[in-house]
Amino acid sequence: PAKGNRAFLFKQQNVDNVIWSLGSGVPIWTTYEAGMLWLFVNGYIPFVGWLEHPIYCTVLLLLIPFIENLH
Repeated sequence: PAKGNRAFLFKQQNVDNVIWSLGSGVPIWTTYEAGMLWLFVNGYIPFVGWLEHPIYCTVLLLLIPFIENLH
């Protein structure tokens, strides 16, 4: 990691990475997650559980590696 480089905050790449990750990534992902949970709880998005749809959930579980690679 670069040290003493004026391109980075506090002239350190590690500090720059930590601040940008925690300062922008965490709040955005937390807002997204809280919004999704709120939508589930209030019935705007249907919750698909193992007991109600076991075949659908099994197929999704098997597709996770392919979805991950596409992402």
